[in-house]
Amino acid sequence: MQNAPGVSMVQAMLPRNLGMALGLMNGVSFGAGSALVAGIGLAVATFGAAASLEGASVAPLVAALSYLIVRDRVPALQIPQASATL
Repeated sequence: MQNAPGVSMVQAMLPRNLGMALGLMNGVSFGAGSALVAGIGLAVATFGAAASLEGASVAPLVAALSYLIVRDRVPALQIPQASATL
């Protein structure tokens, strides 16, 4: 899923290629979304709607686990301090 924290995390991993990071996020999110919609449709046809939706409910858990894997690879962002001159 593409969202602002995910995009900023990928851009922090590729600080010299911000546009490419955003393009990768768009491509991966749209591609994965399309593939998962087709997969859910196949699962509904095979196992029924209730079982398929119960299986799809683990998606947030998978997303949280993938964040735990990636979080150590993201460098700490250096935020410049604003000067207090008035």
